[in-house]
Amino acid sequence: MKKLLLLLLCMPLIGLGQSKNVVQISTYENGNIKEDKFYKDTSGWIYRYYREDGQLRKVKGKYIYQRYNAWNGKLFEEGNYHHLTQSESGLWKRYYVSGQLKELINYDLDGKVGRVGKYEEYYENGQLREEGYYKDNKFDGLWLYYHQNGKLSAKRKFYRVNGEMEVIQECWDENGVKFECEPY
Repeated sequence: MKKLLLLLLCMPLIGLGQSKNVVQISTYENGNIKEDKFYKDTSGWIYRYYREDGQLRKVKGKYIYQRYNAWNGKLFEEGNYHHLTQSESGLWKRYYVSGQLKELINYDLDGKVGRVGKYEEYYENGQLREEGYYKDNKFDGLWLYYHQNGKLSAKRKFYRVNGEMEVIQECWDENGVKFECEPY
């Protein structure tokens, strides 16, 4: 008993010299947590938001962001979050309601330009739907589009002439037969 009492008396001293955590919690009228916020000095923060039934809805932090589907609680989107520009940064993933991967999107690391680099989108069955590259939040270079059966649907080459976007494209039906594309 004396050892337990001594340990309890020393507990406040154990945290001396360490970072200080601050927690804030708000609740719904039914008593369930609405949101909780954790702050750890200047090293970071994280907010968690809940639905009234207690299901986690969204996680947002100094460098992370996660949002969950309202119907089934599965992850809807996740990625890096730039705390100064309040925008997407780096790789983001978005999901279908089923939980299957829908998109892989890259954003500039400073959160100022928007989409940059490789982009991929998938059908819900997991088959690649389209892929290409962004530069300064605009289509850039070759983009490939696919039918659900995996066959190529279109090739589009994006380039700029005197600041104007130009497109050269080829299209195929689901059987691989080439046809004239609609104007893009």
